[in-house]
Amino acid sequence: MMVILAPSAKKDLKKLEKFTQLAVYKKLKSLETDSLPLGVKKLSGYKNIYRIRIGKYRIIYQLNKNTVYIILILPRRGWWRI
Repeated sequence: MMVILAPSAKKDLKKLEKFTQLAVYKKLKSLETDSLPLGVKKLSGYKNIYRIRIGKYRIIYQLNKNTVYIILILPRRGWWRI
């Protein structure tokens, strides 16, 4: 699978601490091989939209046939942005 970051996700990623950025990159790399790893939750009310937890942060992504499209990377308290 191909992982694509939305401009908003790139912006969110740049704001993170280096340690957290590395954890996010590692998780994004793992999404290339397994698009629905353990711990992923589907967002209710949305079609093909999932979230995955990385510490205090959440990655919101859309799953298509051969593409994982990263929409947002936000802190747990930032859910209202969706």
